[in-house]
Amino acid sequence: MITFSRPFSAACLVGSALASLACAQGLPPGLSRNKVDTFLDFTTNPVLTPLTTNARPIYACSVHRLPSDRGSQVTLSFTVRALQGYGNPAYSGFVLAKWDPTAATPLTLIHDADAVNGAFVDYNLNLEPSGRYAVFDRFGTPGQGLPYLGIHLAARVDDLSPYGAPVPVANVQGSNGFGDPAIGTVNGQLKLFYAGQATNSANVRVSGILMDDLVGAGTPTPQAAGHPVLVSEPSDPSRYCHSPSLVHGADGDVEGLFVAEGNAAGDRSDVYFAADLDPTTPQVLAVTNTSWLSSGGNSGGVAIFTQRDNAQAPRVIEGAWLVGDEVAPGGIADVTMSAYGAPGKPPAWAMVFCSPFWLQSPVSLPGVIGELGVLPIPFLSLRPTGLDQRADWQLRIPHAAFLRGLDLRMQGLATHVAADDSVVRTLTNTATIRVR
Repeated sequence: MITFSRPFSAACLVGSALASLACAQGLPPGLSRNKVDTFLDFTTNPVLTPLTTNARPIYACSVHRLPSDRGSQVTLSFTVRALQGYGNPAYSGFVLAKWDPTAATPLTLIHDADAVNGAFVDYNLNLEPSGRYAVFDRFGTPGQGLPYLGIHLAARVDDLSPYGAPVPVANVQGSNGFGDPAIGTVNGQLKLFYAGQATNSANVRVSGILMDDLVGAGTPTPQAAGHPVLVSEPSDPSRYCHSPSLVHGADGDVEGLFVAEGNAAGDRSDVYFAADLDPTTPQVLAVTNTSWLSSGGNSGGVAIFTQRDNAQAPRVIEGAWLVGDEVAPGGIADVTMSAYGAPGKPPAWAMVFCSPFWLQSPVSLPGVIGELGVLPIPFLSLRPTGLDQRADWQLRIPHAAFLRGLDLRMQGLATHVAADDSVVRTLTNTATIRVR
């Protein structure tokens, strides 16, 4: 039986919002769960325990949905200290796994990354959505002083084939002595995302996330174009961004990202969310922790991060987030909401509100996770998410020059049935369609 824990009504939603009109921009995604995942614990899961005897096994972990993933299945990428087997890396190495919480065998390890591993300290393998390419950081051995050997790329024919031996990516400009790379497309062009330094719009040098064209992927000599642009900057210039986790839109392009942000002392790192790739849009705090969060990934309404003070299991968050688009008059704007749905339950339902302005201050609603930041005018139709936990809309913008410069403010509401059959309603972050 479905139960409702607290009352909720459209009249309450609209009435509360009308009391707060004018500008509460920059709200984070609503999170229905934020936990260390006990199922993925290397000390207790019998699938994972044979991989290493190291007391701090997880160096990094990310999650991806590839074309061959079916139903609720996703692909996990673990960086494991003292990994045993799987190419027999000397120090740390990668192992991929198929994870489906609804299956009789939820976790299956695969050997697709064996040829990537070697006699190095390798870190944070991130896969491109087609599964054909993967990027990671490579360091020399401890005996060599752990010199940074740069971002490396591995390629394969398709996501059902094993990766070949990796090669370095040349001409990467402005990196911080590490890359924490990720890979995806923007406007159909393959892009490399990585941590680095750049000058922001206020002419201040910051350590943010850079994006550059990636050319020659799949050849022996891939390289960055050498013209990186800043796509995300820290909330304060004394802090630095790292570990970008790309959020993809309906057309497959990268539209936003989760990004970790470390403090100057290097003892605290929290996760922020950027709803677009404009560094002047402030990224908002999404997940805070007393230790260090980094090196994650996201698929549908699930995101995974590595947690320094618990290196036996990753931190998993579940919730709802929204990305907009930038489009010219006459173009089609793609809007994508990712929303968690409990295994074995109906998919989440998604709706997007739109308004020409933000609310003056965010509004909390009874029975709803998150805060409201726009006047809740239903704008894009209510629809169920797919098995990939996403709902996509396309909005054609009239071909009128006077619309150039218009910003449409958006926020989504997701509804899913929890494992105990209660109904969970979650507001997404705020996002924007920019007509340019």
